Amino acid sequence: MLNRVELPAQFHCDVTAYVEMLCARPASPPPIPADPVRFIVAMLEPFIATDLGFAKARRKGNAFPG
Repeated sequence: MLNRVELPAQFHCDVTAYVEMLCARPASPPPIPADPVRFIVAMLEPFIATDLGFAKARRKGNAFPG
């Protein structure tokens, strides 16, 4: 599924600069997506995958804990 994501202009600039800085490091971790949106997805996927509260709520059939 492909969705459109709008980023505030300043956030987009900050993420772009952050990605460029990480890509310039000689010992960077696994390949870093150059596109800001793909970079954000790459950061959020492991975060969500390890969020125990979200996993527990999902097992109970709730989309959101609370």
